[in-house]
Amino acid sequence: MNRISQWFLKQPEHIRSGLVLILLTGLILAGFWEVTHCDFVNFDDTEYLTENFHVQQGVTWKQVAWALQSNHAGNWHPLTWISHMIDWSLYGAKAAGHHFTNLLFHIGNTLLLFLILKEMTKALWKSAFVAALFAIHPMHVESVAWISERKDVLSAFFALLTIWFYWRYADWKRTATANGGEGVDAHRKTAKLHYFLALVCFSLGLMSKPMLVTLPFVLLLLDFWPLERMGDFDSLRAAAEKIKVLLLEKWLFFVLTMAASVTTFLVQRNAGAMGSNYSLPNRLANAFASYVVYIGKLLWPLDLAVFYPLSPRQDMTRALCSFLVIACISLLVLMRAKTKRYIFTGWFWFVGMLVPVIGFVQVGIQAMADRYSYLPAIGLFILIAWGAGECLKKVRLLPFLATAVVIACTLLTQRQVSFWQNSATLFSHVFAVTRKTPVSHIQLGAALGFCRRYEEAIPYFERAAKLDPESDLAHLDWGIVLIAMGKNEEAATHLQQSIRLNPDVPSAHDNLGIALTHLKRYTEAESEYRRALKLAPGNPAVLSRLAFSLMEQKKFDEAEPIFLQALRLNSSLQEAHIYLGFIYVTEKRFDEAIEHCIAAVRINPNDVQAQNNLQTVISRKREAQESAVKVP
Repeated sequence: MNRISQWFLKQPEHIRSGLVLILLTGLILAGFWEVTHCDFVNFDDTEYLTENFHVQQGVTWKQVAWALQSNHAGNWHPLTWISHMIDWSLYGAKAAGHHFTNLLFHIGNTLLLFLILKEMTKALWKSAFVAALFAIHPMHVESVAWISERKDVLSAFFALLTIWFYWRYADWKRTATANGGEGVDAHRKTAKLHYFLALVCFSLGLMSKPMLVTLPFVLLLLDFWPLERMGDFDSLRAAAEKIKVLLLEKWLFFVLTMAASVTTFLVQRNAGAMGSNYSLPNRLANAFASYVVYIGKLLWPLDLAVFYPLSPRQDMTRALCSFLVIACISLLVLMRAKTKRYIFTGWFWFVGMLVPVIGFVQVGIQAMADRYSYLPAIGLFILIAWGAGECLKKVRLLPFLATAVVIACTLLTQRQVSFWQNSATLFSHVFAVTRKTPVSHIQLGAALGFCRRYEEAIPYFERAAKLDPESDLAHLDWGIVLIAMGKNEEAATHLQQSIRLNPDVPSAHDNLGIALTHLKRYTEAESEYRRALKLAPGNPAVLSRLAFSLMEQKKFDEAEPIFLQALRLNSSLQEAHIYLGFIYVTEKRFDEAIEHCIAAVRINPNDVQAQNNLQTVISRKREAQESAVKVP
């Protein structure tokens, strides 16, 4: 070991950095490679990919325009949508490719983080250790293994590029100042270019995930350490003046932050994602408790899950203790800030970057999420690396301790990745970790249904409904599984109960319409489809189902324009082409019927029924032409 270390230290800096980059890449592949064998999961992957016709159209001007305007899934992140469109064009419904893209971004983020810290601090080993923790920490599995969480790794990529270009800009200014101002004019254009590139990358990051709104404050922390742009504070007045100058320097970043914050607030409020059922005291209690839980899980990463349910009644004693812990740590950090600047930057990087997702404004029904720690954790990792390096610098075993930590994290990450194999394995683990709450019962039941293990799913919905009689989601997912089992009468009963509990869920009306269609109660189905479309306009699949219910009622004049509207939105709806063909044959519009039958065959050339339909229509047209010839 000593010989290897001595050889390594004798190498030029670029060789040492290159070897570290190779080791970090190998480390990630060792911990995460199994994600490429994982499937899609029924937790947002359907909404983002497998049932999202916009994404499945690939990158077109029409779909790019949709991405820029869409608040689908309660978020505005057009660049994330475009990245999914590119992936779908490359990989289609093969989950391995989508996972591989996430993995590539995580590798890129890790390498960028190492290079940024090494260049800013000139501390190779400490930077390498921070990057290694970032690369292989089990809490980062969710951001990498969950395809729908592309926004995490994508936004982090642009956030780190922002920091890189900002460092280049600040370094040019520092160099020019150190040379007595002689270099300012010579390097002004380069400095402006790097500032502009930092601004562009920040914009792209916000378009990937708005959680980056706190990044300008991180840049300010980096000004304090390690960039040392604030100098030594001789007085509070001098400190305020320096901070004022650095804040004014970043005014364009803060403008983008404000714009992204307002946009996100409006989008999530309009999408109904904000938890209005949680009082301010409960939200504050959960926020402070979550800070402590995040620290605990980053230091001891066990019992990690993709979902931690939020309790409507928080333990106020626990919350108060958590507040005191955070306040005391912050006070100690402030007291040591002048002599140990890395402590200040590391701690407030962690605390500050979590602010948008900590729950002061509640979005969703989760108490916290592992994915939210992806970038904030860097702050704690800096604290650990520099703090341990300083406290244990005389301990010869420090490299071995660091290696042991990295190996332990790698093994835990491999274990955590295994839970992402499919929906059933993922939510079986959630069920075990989250103490069997009503939500965890529903999630596991829905996951088993997604894996077509229908009989196993039903007891979980039954139990969830008993634990929480007001849960509309339990009856909704129960009904969806019953439809898949062909038990449409029973499914309709549960879906009607779901609607009674919450009449504003589009999928409840849509699925009730499906059950009623199977029961040939077309008039009632039509009514449910119309309600679904009123709540969520423009869904082509629902439009097609509405048109079918009209067609079965012989309302061809009403069905035809709705089928055409559905196909304008999504031309790959095979059933819409088939049913339009049927309508046109009935009306003896054979050429139009053949056109749609050909389209249906092109969508799925292996569909024997579609091929037979095409041949039947061609035969009907020939018969009609022959009959017309025989008429005197």
